[in-house]
Amino acid sequence: MADNSHLQLTVYSQVEDGVTAAVSSDFDLQGNPSPGASYVQASDFYLTSNRTGTPAGKAYVVCNLLLGPVEAQCAGTFKFVNGDTIDIQGYISEAAQVPPLCQPSFNVVSVSGGTGNFIGVQGQLGVTHTPVNPDPANFCAHSVHNYKFDFTLLSNLSRF
Repeated sequence: MADNSHLQLTVYSQVEDGVTAAVSSDFDLQGNPSPGASYVQASDFYLTSNRTGTPAGKAYVVCNLLLGPVEAQCAGTFKFVNGDTIDIQGYISEAAQVPPLCQPSFNVVSVSGGTGNFIGVQGQLGVTHTPVNPDPANFCAHSVHNYKFDFTLLSNLSRF
């Protein structure tokens, strides 16, 4: 009989625009990006909230904007240093990041699979996005992003 246990895993990363992130040419950074415009992020992730020590892997995420400037459809892969991966996808909203407070946003997306120790995994990923240097005068624009990723994985986890 399969062991349908839950595995909780939390990892952390920081993304800096122009260094670990890029946008498509139709991505208007002044607050009016076109639907379909995209951004790509690639960043190391860590098992500690202060993001010190050796990275546990790299997160690769691409998002396409939907009808509003703060809504997107995203897909990504978390690749661990041993080569195992967890794939994610889903809708996100950054609607909490509005002036004057520029609060962190929280979204839940699906875990759609994985490789290695994560083959056949399903579940969800809670994503907390905290703007590090928001500018309330410019619709909370920011160039440094802190992320906390809370995985809840459900599968035959007897190999863990």
